[in-house]
Amino acid sequence: MTKQLNNKMKSKVLLVFIISILSFNVVLAQEEKGFSTSADVIIGYSEKTFSTILGYDFGYKFMPDLYIGAGPMVGGSFGSGQSSFAAGAYAKVRYDIPIRFSVKPFVDGRVGYNYNISNEAGGMIYGFGLGVGIAKNIKVGLYCFVGTKQETETYTYYKTHTSPYTGKVFTTKHTGTKTVDKANFIPALLFSVDF
Repeated sequence: MTKQLNNKMKSKVLLVFIISILSFNVVLAQEEKGFSTSADVIIGYSEKTFSTILGYDFGYKFMPDLYIGAGPMVGGSFGSGQSSFAAGAYAKVRYDIPIRFSVKPFVDGRVGYNYNISNEAGGMIYGFGLGVGIAKNIKVGLYCFVGTKQETETYTYYKTHTSPYTGKVFTTKHTGTKTVDKANFIPALLFSVDF
């Protein structure tokens, strides 16, 4: 019985110690608020095609570890015997988890609009990522961004006709094609530099 009480007491002391260390790290990790900028490179691969996004955003740190910014971006897709180029803008939210270690984790999300110059079509783009800060201003991470891609679909439809000579009604089968926008999930790597 005494051994069980000692084990419970050790567990509680260890828990209090861990909470104290993390709280101390959160206090030490506080940085200043203010205006900031960030440059990002996202490189992804999906369906035999490499996709890249280059962005530069201007923002503000409302809290020491919360950055909100917006800026222009350019992108390109290469592979499968074709290439395309796009331009647009995005808004970004990045939160650095406030701990004082040499490697600092973060979460990043963004939403924007890009216009594909090659296909003359535009669409929404958004993404979410997790990563770590490997130096004071350099971050790397895993990312998944979602864009739109245009695909041609074949569909079947039927027409009803009435013969002008006999008055008989008959149905004919037809096929057609249409272009539709579909979501394109692209796993990627994120490289970011804060200024």
